[in-house]
Amino acid sequence: GYDLAVIADSTAGMQAALNACPVGGTVLIPPCPGSMTEYVLTAPLTIPHNDMAIGAIGHARPKITASGNAVGFDYMISATSRSRVHVFGLHLNANKTTRSAGTQVTRYLGVGLITCDDSFVENMYIENTRGFASVPATGLTITGGNRCGGRKLWFLNNGDAGAFTSDGAYVNGDGHLIEQVWGVSVTDTVVAFENTNRSFMSQVTGSGGACVAAIVNSSNSDTYGNGMSQIVSNGGSASVTGIIQIGNPSAATTGVLYDTVASDILISNATGPGMNIRKTGTPLADGVTVRNLRVRTASTQGVLVQGKNVTIDADITGTTNACIQFQDGSLNGKVPSGNLYGGTYGVYAGGNADVNIGSGVTMNGQSAYNVYAADTSIIRSSGQQMFSPGVAYMGKAAGATVFGEAWYNGNRAVLTVLAGAPGAATGKITVLDMAGAATSYVAVT
Repeated sequence: GYDLAVIADSTAGMQAALNACPVGGTVLIPPCPGSMTEYVLTAPLTIPHNDMAIGAIGHARPKITASGNAVGFDYMISATSRSRVHVFGLHLNANKTTRSAGTQVTRYLGVGLITCDDSFVENMYIENTRGFASVPATGLTITGGNRCGGRKLWFLNNGDAGAFTSDGAYVNGDGHLIEQVWGVSVTDTVVAFENTNRSFMSQVTGSGGACVAAIVNSSNSDTYGNGMSQIVSNGGSASVTGIIQIGNPSAATTGVLYDTVASDILISNATGPGMNIRKTGTPLADGVTVRNLRVRTASTQGVLVQGKNVTIDADITGTTNACIQFQDGSLNGKVPSGNLYGGTYGVYAGGNADVNIGSGVTMNGQSAYNVYAADTSIIRSSGQQMFSPGVAYMGKAAGATVFGEAWYNGNRAVLTVLAGAPGAATGKITVLDMAGAATSYVAVT
């Protein structure tokens, strides 16, 4: 009953339509009429009951903009404790530039599904969100609830530097699915899973922002069974988190992130590590499987690991530091296959890390060592190919241990180098016969 063409503030008309919508109904927002280019909200739209939808049909997503005078509301559209809600086909402009010119008192957000079940957001263009007081904003929030998701989502120019950053999609709860997401100039994370179980993201692309995808546990409860696939990043800058972040980002929590899979990932021109399997507090991520990762140019490491039972299959080139670096506490790490070119090290282990390198790994052109064991770490090798290091094929600190077999420029060697004090023999090479029995030893100084 509202003529949106002559009403400068569309809030009341849209909310009245939502309130009048029956169970199972849909509120359709028409294209902006006449010379109008956008609808204007001065307050949030709230979903009043279960089993309803709001959106638009067709290629022209109606643009809805938060009023420049509306500094005091956060979500543009939200549903709380609802089921089977569908939001689709809209262009939401949180209008951070105009709204923050006044006194900002809250975050500027897009869509919120708060403790909702079986609800979905799709085919949405969400821009210009802004965080507040060091709490990131979001284009889409799915928090709590079960079996929600988002598909075909575009996030543009979300957040500002410092205390005003923004995620594209922020998700927690159980059984959620996010797919087909594009993020351009998103200042925090394009898609962030925090404290989720059995949730999955796929087909996420980020450009010119920070972290592209994250699966983390910052709670005091263990979380299980999350994954990501088909992730692409170009030109991201995330020196702390990495372009892909997996693990525990909070020093104050005790929950463990168990059984995470990350596959089919392409990272190029990264500032910071391409992927960071991260430990900030006490818990370590446990059981991370990385398949078909490609990193082309990263300003530090290709993959930085501080987690247990981490398996990495990767092609990495153009890093400044190690292609793959395992840190203290990284027990039972595995690199079964991959091509590691350049950087200071191919595989580096520090602290008490325990790493296994498989026969499917080729390392070439590292400026220091193809493989290096620092501190008291242990590296076990099994037939990897190593070429053209700047210093040596394999190296170790006095307290570290390296043993196994490898190919050096096509020549096979079997070795065990045990820990020993520097200054005299720092270890020994054990020569084995075909049955695996020791036949002789060579001191290593």
